[in-house]
Amino acid sequence: MNWDAIGAIAELLGSIVVLATLGYLAVQVRHSRNLLEENRKFALSQVYQARSDTRRQSAMHLSDSTYLAELLGRVGQGVEGELDLDKLSEEDIVRLRAYYANIYFHQENNLYQHQIGLLDERTYQLTGEAIRYFMPYWTKLNVYGTGSIEEWYESNGGGGA
Repeated sequence: MNWDAIGAIAELLGSIVVLATLGYLAVQVRHSRNLLEENRKFALSQVYQARSDTRRQSAMHLSDSTYLAELLGRVGQGVEGELDLDKLSEEDIVRLRAYYANIYFHQENNLYQHQIGLLDERTYQLTGEAIRYFMPYWTKLNVYGTGSIEEWYESNGGGGA
């Protein structure tokens, strides 16, 4: 065998090693990209959850649970979508708004968790049912957040479904 043949075989082997290395690196890059995406989702979820928890805790603090049952009874919460705010003082309205805001923020968080793939379908369905039920109350009390609930509500039949 001459030196030209040995050089050609060495170049061929070198090319094969380079291709194998590139294949290995491609697999590693894809795996790293997937891990980064999952970490990004988790980080976003934690930030959103912390924000939502803070808002909900503030709202629940205002609603004073010992007073809540009597307050809901006075406004007729049992009749779907009907709230008689004329029977309430400004303080009662603030408490009621805080109570409904707590529910709103929880449902808003559920929509976000579903959007990034971290909420199961059953919980998502229950979230939809809750949004349809509570939307008239939120509207009457001017409870709102990022707009995601209103967008979901409109795109899912506006309560007519």
